[in-house]
Amino acid sequence: MRFQPISHDEAETLFKRKERKTGVSEYKLKQMEVESYLRSLAIGDGGIIFVEENERKLTIKNRLRRAAVRLGVEIRFKPSQEDRIIFRVVRRTL
Repeated sequence: MRFQPISHDEAETLFKRKERKTGVSEYKLKQMEVESYLRSLAIGDGGIIFVEENERKLTIKNRLRRAAVRLGVEIRFKPSQEDRIIFRVVRRTL
């Protein structure tokens, strides 16, 4: 084991909190995209979401469910292959 002393300035630099980025996070962008898509659908309309390799089907379904609740939209899912999510708008609750 080897110890190396550092100066006060070096310690401040190393422990300084990262400044928060301004702008919209990737999570928020995806959330906005899902909400925008749901708003565009009428009752009875639906969609197919293709799951990309770096995403999980369950994560996308949960994101879709949360967006539907925020927008007052009831959606139903149809069982489908692992690489896609099939859903439709059943009714609007708001």
